[in-house]
Amino acid sequence: MNETEKQFKHIVEGLSIDDQPDNRHKAALREKMLAAYTNSSASPNRIRIQPIWSKIMKSSITKSAAAAVILIGTFIFLTQGSSTTLAWAEVLEQIKEYRPYQCKLTVYYEGSEPKSRFTMHRSQSQRREERDDGSIYVFDMRQCPIRTLVMDEVKKFARLTINHEMGPAKDPDILRMLAEIQETDAEVIETVEINGSQTQGFRSVSEHNDITIWADEMTGLPVKVEIIHLNRGRKILLEDLQFDVLFDETLFSTEPPEDYTLEKIVRGKKAGTAESLPQNSVAEDELTVTGPEHFVPHSYTETVYINDKVLVERKVLHKTLSLRREVHFDDDSIHIVDLTEKPVRFIRIDPINKSAKLNIRYDMGPAKNPDMMAMLAGM
Repeated sequence: MNETEKQFKHIVEGLSIDDQPDNRHKAALREKMLAAYTNSSASPNRIRIQPIWSKIMKSSITKSAAAAVILIGTFIFLTQGSSTTLAWAEVLEQIKEYRPYQCKLTVYYEGSEPKSRFTMHRSQSQRREERDDGSIYVFDMRQCPIRTLVMDEVKKFARLTINHEMGPAKDPDILRMLAEIQETDAEVIETVEINGSQTQGFRSVSEHNDITIWADEMTGLPVKVEIIHLNRGRKILLEDLQFDVLFDETLFSTEPPEDYTLEKIVRGKKAGTAESLPQNSVAEDELTVTGPEHFVPHSYTETVYINDKVLVERKVLHKTLSLRREVHFDDDSIHIVDLTEKPVRFIRIDPINKSAKLNIRYDMGPAKNPDMMAMLAGM
Protein backbone atom coordinates (compact mmCIF):
# COMPACT_ATOMS: atom_id res chain seq x y z
CA MET A 1 0.00 0.00 0.00
CA ASN A 2 1.54 3.32 -1.06
CA GLU A 3 1.41 6.58 0.88
CA THR A 4 -1.64 7.91 -1.03
CA GLU A 5 -3.65 4.73 -0.30
CA LYS A 6 -2.69 4.91 3.39
CA GLN A 7 -3.92 8.51 3.61
CA PHE A 8 -7.19 7.59 1.89
CA LYS A 9 -7.75 4.63 4.28
CA HIS A 10 -7.05 6.89 7.23
CA ILE A 11 -9.65 9.41 6.02
CA VAL A 12 -12.29 6.73 5.45
CA GLU A 13 -11.69 5.11 8.83
CA GLY A 14 -12.09 8.47 10.50
CA LEU A 15 -15.57 9.03 9.03
CA SER A 16 -18.50 8.87 11.45
CA ILE A 17 -21.08 6.62 9.78
CA ASP A 18 -24.31 5.46 11.46
CA ASP A 19 -24.67 1.88 10.22
CA GLN A 20 -27.53 0.87 12.55
CA PRO A 21 -30.94 0.31 10.88
CA ASP A 22 -33.92 2.41 11.96
CA ASN A 23 -36.14 0.13 14.18
CA ARG A 24 -39.34 2.00 13.28
CA HIS A 25 -38.65 1.64 9.58
CA LYS A 26 -37.77 -2.04 10.06
CA ALA A 27 -41.06 -2.79 11.86
CA ALA A 28 -43.19 -0.92 9.29
CA LEU A 29 -41.50 -2.72 6.42
CA ARG A 30 -42.07 -6.13 8.06
CA GLU A 31 -45.79 -5.44 8.55
CA LYS A 32 -46.24 -4.36 4.91
CA MET A 33 -44.46 -7.43 3.58
CA LEU A 34 -46.48 -9.79 5.80
CA ALA A 35 -49.74 -8.16 4.75
CA ALA A 36 -48.85 -8.50 1.08
CA TYR A 37 -47.88 -12.14 1.56
CA THR A 38 -51.13 -12.97 3.41
CA ASN A 39 -53.27 -11.48 0.63
CA SER A 40 -51.47 -13.29 -2.17
CA SER A 41 -50.91 -16.73 -0.60
CA ALA A 42 -53.18 -19.36 0.98
CA SER A 43 -50.45 -20.33 3.42
CA PRO A 44 -50.78 -18.59 6.78
CA ASN A 45 -47.13 -19.13 7.60
CA ARG A 46 -45.25 -15.91 8.49
CA ILE A 47 -41.87 -15.18 7.05
CA ARG A 48 -38.96 -13.28 8.57
CA ILE A 49 -37.56 -10.35 6.58
CA GLN A 50 -33.84 -9.71 7.14
CA PRO A 51 -32.97 -5.99 6.75
CA ILE A 52 -30.61 -5.94 3.76
CA TRP A 53 -29.05 -2.56 4.50
CA SER A 54 -28.26 -3.69 8.04
CA LYS A 55 -26.51 -6.81 6.78
CA ILE A 56 -24.50 -4.84 4.22
CA MET A 57 -23.47 -2.08 6.56
CA LYS A 58 -22.37 -4.52 9.27
CA SER A 59 -19.45 -5.43 7.00
CA SER A 60 -16.41 -3.19 7.56
CA ILE A 61 -15.33 -3.66 3.92
CA THR A 62 -18.62 -2.52 2.43
CA LYS A 63 -18.78 0.30 4.97
CA SER A 64 -15.46 1.70 3.69
CA ALA A 65 -16.48 1.18 0.07
CA ALA A 66 -19.72 3.13 0.54
CA ALA A 67 -17.84 6.03 2.10
CA ALA A 68 -15.38 5.99 -0.80
CA VAL A 69 -18.24 6.17 -3.30
CA ILE A 70 -19.64 9.21 -1.47
CA LEU A 71 -16.23 10.96 -1.55
CA ILE A 72 -15.65 10.21 -5.24
CA GLY A 73 -19.13 11.42 -6.19
CA THR A 74 -18.62 14.66 -4.29
CA PHE A 75 -15.24 15.20 -5.98
CA ILE A 76 -16.70 14.66 -9.47
CA PHE A 77 -19.53 17.12 -8.77
CA LEU A 78 -17.18 19.82 -7.50
CA THR A 79 -14.66 19.50 -10.33
CA GLN A 80 -16.93 18.82 -13.29
CA GLY A 81 -20.44 19.80 -12.34
CA SER A 82 -19.67 23.52 -12.27
CA SER A 83 -17.39 23.73 -15.36
CA THR A 84 -18.42 25.31 -18.67
CA THR A 85 -17.35 24.39 -22.16
CA LEU A 86 -17.35 27.25 -24.68
CA ALA A 87 -17.73 26.31 -28.36
CA TRP A 88 -16.30 28.21 -31.34
CA ALA A 89 -19.77 28.48 -32.89
CA GLU A 90 -21.02 30.27 -29.76
CA VAL A 91 -18.24 32.85 -30.04
CA LEU A 92 -19.10 33.54 -33.69
CA GLU A 93 -22.77 34.01 -32.80
CA GLN A 94 -21.86 36.52 -30.11
CA ILE A 95 -19.67 38.48 -32.55
CA LYS A 96 -22.36 38.55 -35.23
CA GLU A 97 -24.84 40.19 -32.86
CA TYR A 98 -23.81 43.85 -32.91
CA ARG A 99 -23.23 45.64 -29.61
CA PRO A 100 -21.75 49.10 -29.00
CA TYR A 101 -18.18 48.50 -27.87
CA GLN A 102 -14.77 50.01 -27.28
CA CYS A 103 -11.21 48.67 -27.32
CA LYS A 104 -7.57 49.47 -27.73
CA LEU A 105 -6.46 48.70 -31.29
CA THR A 106 -2.78 48.41 -32.19
CA VAL A 107 -1.42 47.88 -35.71
CA TYR A 108 2.05 46.38 -36.16
CA TYR A 109 3.92 46.68 -39.47
CA GLU A 110 7.19 44.91 -40.17
CA GLY A 111 10.02 47.40 -39.84
CA SER A 112 7.83 50.15 -38.35
CA GLU A 113 6.79 51.28 -34.91
CA PRO A 114 3.36 50.01 -33.80
CA LYS A 115 0.49 52.51 -33.93
CA SER A 116 -2.25 52.44 -31.31
CA ARG A 117 -5.66 54.02 -30.98
CA PHE A 118 -8.56 53.89 -28.55
CA THR A 119 -11.60 53.01 -30.66
CA MET A 120 -15.28 53.52 -29.81
CA HIS A 121 -18.06 52.02 -31.95
CA ARG A 122 -21.41 53.63 -31.11
CA SER A 123 -23.33 52.04 -33.98
CA GLN A 124 -22.71 50.21 -37.22
CA SER A 125 -22.10 53.58 -38.87
CA GLN A 126 -20.42 55.71 -36.18
CA ARG A 127 -16.88 55.45 -34.89
CA ARG A 128 -14.50 57.61 -32.85
CA GLU A 129 -10.75 57.08 -32.61
CA GLU A 130 -8.32 58.69 -30.17
CA ARG A 131 -4.88 58.00 -31.60
CA ASP A 132 -1.53 57.81 -29.85
CA ASP A 133 -0.33 61.01 -31.57
CA GLY A 134 -3.10 63.00 -29.86
CA SER A 135 -5.36 63.33 -32.91
CA ILE A 136 -9.07 62.48 -32.80
CA TYR A 137 -11.02 60.97 -35.72
CA VAL A 138 -14.82 60.87 -35.90
CA PHE A 139 -16.55 58.94 -38.70
CA ASP A 140 -20.27 59.35 -39.44
CA MET A 141 -21.55 57.12 -42.26
CA ARG A 142 -25.26 57.12 -41.42
CA GLN A 143 -26.20 59.18 -44.46
CA CYS A 144 -24.97 60.74 -47.69
CA PRO A 145 -22.68 62.63 -47.59
CA ILE A 146 -20.32 60.75 -45.29
CA ARG A 147 -18.53 63.02 -42.82
CA THR A 148 -15.07 62.55 -41.33
CA LEU A 149 -13.73 64.95 -38.72
CA VAL A 150 -10.05 65.03 -37.72
CA MET A 151 -9.06 67.23 -34.76
CA ASP A 152 -5.74 68.34 -33.28
CA GLU A 153 -6.47 69.49 -29.73
CA VAL A 154 -3.03 71.03 -29.26
CA LYS A 155 -3.11 73.21 -32.38
CA LYS A 156 -6.90 73.64 -32.19
CA PHE A 157 -7.18 72.68 -35.82
CA ALA A 158 -9.91 70.57 -37.43
CA ARG A 159 -10.36 69.06 -40.88
CA LEU A 160 -13.88 68.08 -41.93
CA THR A 161 -14.23 65.93 -45.05
CA ILE A 162 -17.69 65.75 -46.63
CA ASN A 163 -17.94 63.05 -49.27
CA HIS A 164 -21.03 63.13 -51.49
CA GLU A 165 -19.90 60.05 -53.43
CA MET A 166 -20.21 57.72 -50.46
CA GLY A 167 -22.91 56.68 -47.99
CA PRO A 168 -24.98 55.71 -46.31
CA ALA A 169 -22.77 52.81 -45.30
CA LYS A 170 -21.68 50.47 -42.55
CA ASP A 171 -18.45 50.99 -40.70
CA PRO A 172 -15.87 48.33 -41.67
CA ASP A 173 -15.93 46.79 -38.21
CA ILE A 174 -13.18 44.21 -37.68
CA LEU A 175 -15.25 41.97 -35.40
CA ARG A 176 -18.17 41.69 -37.80
CA MET A 177 -15.79 40.96 -40.67
CA LEU A 178 -14.26 38.17 -38.60
CA ALA A 179 -17.67 36.63 -37.98
CA GLU A 180 -18.40 36.61 -41.69
CA ILE A 181 -15.15 35.01 -42.85
CA GLN A 182 -14.38 32.63 -39.97
CA GLU A 183 -17.04 29.99 -40.59
CA THR A 184 -14.50 27.16 -40.60
CA ASP A 185 -13.51 25.22 -37.50
CA ALA A 186 -10.98 26.65 -35.09
CA GLU A 187 -8.38 24.98 -32.92
CA VAL A 188 -9.04 25.18 -29.18
CA ILE A 189 -5.91 26.52 -27.47
CA GLU A 190 -4.98 27.54 -23.94
CA THR A 191 -7.33 28.85 -21.28
CA VAL A 192 -5.92 32.03 -19.73
CA GLU A 193 -7.06 34.79 -17.38
CA ILE A 194 -7.23 38.24 -19.00
CA ASN A 195 -8.26 41.33 -17.05
CA GLY A 196 -9.91 39.19 -14.38
CA SER A 197 -11.91 37.07 -16.84
CA GLN A 198 -11.29 33.38 -17.51
CA THR A 199 -11.02 33.05 -21.28
CA GLN A 200 -10.91 30.22 -23.79
CA GLY A 201 -8.60 30.66 -26.77
CA PHE A 202 -9.45 29.71 -30.36
CA ARG A 203 -7.12 29.83 -33.35
CA SER A 204 -8.11 29.76 -37.02
CA VAL A 205 -5.47 29.73 -39.77
CA SER A 206 -6.21 30.24 -43.47
CA GLU A 207 -4.12 31.01 -46.54
CA HIS A 208 -4.01 34.74 -45.75
CA ASN A 209 -4.83 35.13 -42.04
CA ASP A 210 -3.81 33.70 -38.69
CA ILE A 211 -6.54 34.68 -36.23
CA THR A 212 -6.67 34.04 -32.50
CA ILE A 213 -9.62 35.01 -30.31
CA TRP A 214 -9.74 34.76 -26.53
CA ALA A 215 -13.40 34.73 -25.42
CA ASP A 216 -14.93 35.04 -21.96
CA GLU A 217 -15.99 31.54 -20.88
CA MET A 218 -19.17 32.86 -19.26
CA THR A 219 -20.44 35.24 -22.00
CA GLY A 220 -18.71 34.02 -25.18
CA LEU A 221 -17.73 37.63 -25.99
CA PRO A 222 -14.18 38.37 -27.17
CA VAL A 223 -11.76 39.77 -24.62
CA LYS A 224 -8.71 39.87 -26.90
CA VAL A 225 -8.25 39.38 -30.66
CA GLU A 226 -5.05 38.94 -32.67
CA ILE A 227 -5.07 39.02 -36.48
CA ILE A 228 -1.89 38.31 -38.46
CA HIS A 229 -2.03 39.04 -42.19
CA LEU A 230 0.42 36.44 -43.40
CA ASN A 231 1.07 37.97 -46.83
CA ARG A 232 1.13 41.63 -45.80
CA GLY A 233 3.52 41.74 -42.88
CA ARG A 234 0.87 43.22 -40.61
CA LYS A 235 -0.63 42.31 -37.24
CA ILE A 236 -3.73 43.84 -35.64
CA LEU A 237 -4.31 43.47 -31.91
CA LEU A 238 -7.60 44.29 -30.16
CA GLU A 239 -7.36 44.50 -26.37
CA ASP A 240 -9.50 45.64 -23.43
CA LEU A 241 -12.71 44.88 -25.32
CA GLN A 242 -15.85 46.14 -23.55
CA PHE A 243 -19.37 45.62 -24.91
CA ASP A 244 -22.78 47.29 -24.44
CA VAL A 245 -21.10 50.60 -23.64
CA LEU A 246 -23.40 53.62 -23.15
CA PHE A 247 -21.53 56.37 -25.00
CA ASP A 248 -22.06 60.11 -24.72
CA GLU A 249 -23.44 61.01 -28.17
CA THR A 250 -21.52 64.31 -28.20
CA LEU A 251 -18.30 62.30 -28.61
CA PHE A 252 -19.47 61.38 -32.11
CA SER A 253 -20.39 64.86 -33.34
CA THR A 254 -18.71 65.98 -36.57
CA GLU A 255 -19.03 69.65 -35.57
CA PRO A 256 -15.67 70.92 -34.30
CA PRO A 257 -15.38 73.35 -31.35
CA GLU A 258 -16.03 76.98 -32.27
CA ASP A 259 -12.50 78.13 -31.39
CA TYR A 260 -10.87 75.67 -33.84
CA THR A 261 -9.51 76.65 -37.23
CA LEU A 262 -11.57 74.59 -39.68
CA GLU A 263 -10.43 73.17 -42.99
CA LYS A 264 -13.36 71.70 -44.90
CA ILE A 265 -12.92 69.35 -47.84
CA VAL A 266 -15.97 68.64 -50.02
CA ARG A 267 -15.78 65.71 -52.40
CA GLY A 268 -18.15 64.88 -55.22
CA LYS A 269 -19.55 68.41 -55.73
CA LYS A 270 -18.09 71.76 -56.73
CA ALA A 271 -18.09 74.75 -54.42
CA GLY A 272 -21.48 76.31 -53.76
CA THR A 273 -23.47 73.10 -54.26
CA ALA A 274 -21.99 70.87 -51.60
CA GLU A 275 -24.65 71.44 -48.96
CA SER A 276 -27.65 71.32 -51.32
CA LEU A 277 -27.94 67.54 -51.65
CA PRO A 278 -30.66 65.67 -49.72
CA GLN A 279 -29.66 63.76 -46.60
CA ASN A 280 -30.58 60.20 -47.60
CA SER A 281 -30.96 58.38 -44.30
CA VAL A 282 -31.72 54.65 -44.34
CA ALA A 283 -32.07 51.88 -41.80
CA GLU A 284 -28.84 50.24 -40.62
CA ASP A 285 -29.79 46.81 -41.97
CA GLU A 286 -30.00 48.28 -45.49
CA LEU A 287 -26.46 49.61 -45.45
CA THR A 288 -23.51 48.15 -47.34
CA VAL A 289 -20.01 47.84 -45.97
CA THR A 290 -17.70 50.67 -47.03
CA GLY A 291 -13.93 50.50 -47.20
CA PRO A 292 -13.07 47.24 -48.95
CA GLU A 293 -10.15 45.21 -47.69
CA HIS A 294 -8.71 45.24 -51.22
CA PHE A 295 -8.08 48.66 -52.73
CA VAL A 296 -9.78 49.65 -56.02
CA PRO A 297 -8.69 52.64 -58.15
CA HIS A 298 -11.13 55.55 -57.90
CA SER A 299 -11.53 59.29 -58.51
CA TYR A 300 -13.59 62.24 -57.26
CA THR A 301 -13.78 66.04 -57.30
CA GLU A 302 -12.68 67.82 -54.15
CA THR A 303 -13.07 71.34 -52.75
CA VAL A 304 -10.92 72.51 -49.84
CA TYR A 305 -12.14 75.32 -47.56
CA ILE A 306 -10.36 77.20 -44.78
CA ASN A 307 -12.92 78.75 -42.43
CA ASP A 308 -15.55 78.53 -45.21
CA LYS A 309 -13.30 80.21 -47.78
CA VAL A 310 -12.49 78.13 -50.89
CA LEU A 311 -8.79 77.31 -50.96
CA VAL A 312 -8.64 74.90 -53.91
CA GLU A 313 -10.84 72.82 -56.20
CA ARG A 314 -9.38 69.73 -57.82
CA LYS A 315 -10.00 66.39 -59.47
CA VAL A 316 -8.29 63.56 -57.58
CA LEU A 317 -7.42 60.13 -59.00
CA HIS A 318 -6.08 57.30 -56.81
CA LYS A 319 -4.31 54.63 -58.87
CA THR A 320 -2.97 52.76 -55.81
CA LEU A 321 -2.85 53.31 -52.07
CA SER A 322 0.43 55.18 -52.59
CA LEU A 323 0.04 56.85 -55.99
CA ARG A 324 -2.23 59.88 -56.52
CA ARG A 325 -2.79 62.44 -59.31
CA GLU A 326 -4.56 65.79 -58.92
CA VAL A 327 -5.77 68.34 -61.50
CA HIS A 328 -6.37 71.77 -59.98
CA PHE A 329 -9.22 73.73 -61.59
CA ASP A 330 -7.93 77.24 -60.81
CA ASP A 331 -4.70 77.03 -62.84
CA ASP A 332 -4.97 73.62 -64.60
CA SER A 333 -1.83 72.47 -62.81
CA ILE A 334 -1.18 68.75 -62.39
CA HIS A 335 0.16 67.30 -59.14
CA ILE A 336 1.48 63.74 -58.82
CA VAL A 337 2.24 62.24 -55.42
CA ASP A 338 4.25 59.00 -55.43
CA LEU A 339 4.72 57.43 -52.00
CA THR A 340 5.43 53.88 -53.16
CA GLU A 341 9.06 53.89 -52.01
CA LYS A 342 11.72 55.89 -50.23
CA PRO A 343 12.44 58.62 -51.20
CA VAL A 344 8.93 59.85 -52.00
CA ARG A 345 8.36 62.18 -54.95
CA PHE A 346 6.08 65.17 -55.47
CA ILE A 347 5.74 66.55 -59.00
CA ARG A 348 3.92 69.74 -60.06
CA ILE A 349 3.37 70.26 -63.79
CA ASP A 350 2.33 73.63 -65.25
CA PRO A 351 0.90 72.88 -68.73
CA ILE A 352 0.43 76.58 -69.58
CA ASN A 353 4.05 77.60 -68.97
CA LYS A 354 5.34 74.11 -69.83
CA SER A 355 7.32 73.77 -66.65
CA ALA A 356 7.64 71.16 -63.92
CA LYS A 357 8.91 71.07 -60.35
CA LEU A 358 10.13 67.87 -58.68
CA ASN A 359 10.43 67.60 -54.89
CA ILE A 360 12.25 64.51 -53.55
CA ARG A 361 11.97 63.71 -49.82
CA TYR A 362 14.52 61.24 -48.45
CA ASP A 363 13.03 61.42 -44.95
CA MET A 364 9.72 59.87 -46.00
CA GLY A 365 8.36 56.67 -47.47
CA PRO A 366 7.16 54.23 -48.29
CA ALA A 367 3.70 55.43 -47.21
CA LYS A 368 0.02 55.50 -48.07
CA ASN A 369 -1.99 58.42 -49.40
CA PRO A 370 -4.52 60.02 -47.02
CA ASP A 371 -7.38 58.42 -48.92
CA MET A 372 -10.93 58.56 -47.52
CA MET A 373 -11.70 54.91 -48.29
CA ALA A 374 -8.47 53.78 -46.67
CA MET A 375 -9.17 55.83 -43.54
CA LEU A 376 -12.66 54.38 -43.24
CA ALA A 377 -11.30 50.86 -43.47
CA GLY A 378 -8.54 51.62 -40.95
CA MET A 379 -5.91 50.55 -43.47
